[in-house]
Amino acid sequence: MTDEPTERPNQQEIARQNRLRAALRENLKRRKSQSRGRADQPAEASAAGAGTVPDICARQTDPDDPS
Repeated sequence: MTDEPTERPNQQEIARQNRLRAALRENLKRRKSQSRGRADQPAEASAAGAGTVPDICARQTDPDDPS
């Protein structure tokens, strides 16, 4: 007993596999392109905190204020 199919795939299955293979390849290319685009953005935008929520827990406190 093996897990390998004994029948050869028909033309419909082969065509489907080829379509899926092509779609996955295009998806990978698109994702790589998006990743490269994000990496090319200037570092100042991310360092300045553009689009981030301020940390309210790290607020400045006055050591002379008793409250």
